[in-house]
Amino acid sequence: MPFTLLLLTAVILDLFLGDPEFLPHPIVMIGRLIEKLEDLLTGGKRGSFFQGDVLLLLVMLTISAVVLFIYFLLELIWPPLSAVFTIYLLWQGLAARTLARSGLKVAELIERGEIAEARKKISGLITRDVSQMGEQDICRAAVETISENIVDGITAPLFYAVLGGPLAGLSIMLYKAVNTMDSMIGYRNQQYRDFGRAAARFDDLLNWLPARLTALIIVLISPLTGGSLRQSWRILQRDAGKSSSPNSGYPEAAAAGALQVRLGGPDYYFGQLVKNPQIGEKIRDNNPKTIRLAVRLLYLSQAVFIFFLYLAVFLLRLTGVIG
Repeated sequence: MPFTLLLLTAVILDLFLGDPEFLPHPIVMIGRLIEKLEDLLTGGKRGSFFQGDVLLLLVMLTISAVVLFIYFLLELIWPPLSAVFTIYLLWQGLAARTLARSGLKVAELIERGEIAEARKKISGLITRDVSQMGEQDICRAAVETISENIVDGITAPLFYAVLGGPLAGLSIMLYKAVNTMDSMIGYRNQQYRDFGRAAARFDDLLNWLPARLTALIIVLISPLTGGSLRQSWRILQRDAGKSSSPNSGYPEAAAAGALQVRLGGPDYYFGQLVKNPQIGEKIRDNNPKTIRLAVRLLYLSQAVFIFFLYLAVFLLRLTGVIG
């Protein structure tokens, strides 16, 4: 089966089914593997930079060995099963529907006046304290989460799937493994400052190009969310570098410009006030409608990113750069 068909099948499955509970999720398994190896390496104590390097290496090697072994077995049993396995891994590596549904659920709860439930819902998506959040704060957090995770949950996995070619299933799982490690141990607190550094830096490296490509696509499609290309480009240029992350500021700034909202600002993390920089300009309020526009931005970004990926592959084949 052609790779383009495999990937499109996975995208369609994600769009319509998301992450069904009846299916084992490889990302959950990867998370458990990381937890087990962390305990084995550190014994529950503060880990060193060297131990973090070892964890990164062990996770990558283990996932590679398991995925390749499964491919080997499926080829022996019945070769078409390998294509099915690839579709499954690609599908599970994407998170468009899950991310969109989470954002829309927050919007619905706020529209019904269920602020406490909206806080509870958004608390599962962010690491900051939510107890003091009002409606606009919750909406802002939802828009920030959607815009940042367009990269982690959609465009970067697609990018590495295409880059992986025949090993697309493995490459997307390796990307998600690094991304999961960063979300679990990539903190700058006392416990993980050294131990999580390797995972955090590798995640930054892998997301560097996809984040910037995604930001450019968001600028390009900004008129489709009621914004202007010029405004989105201006905010991207001005505010992308304000974030402490070398990557998340790019899609967030482009989205802030496209949606004409202000993101960032002071928030509480683990009981401490952190004065995050403000991104964008407040032309619109952050409200349920803004969340819905951010979800539209998510889906449009995915569609345009896939188009440009396929166009790039087509041109490379046409010029003989790849076979």
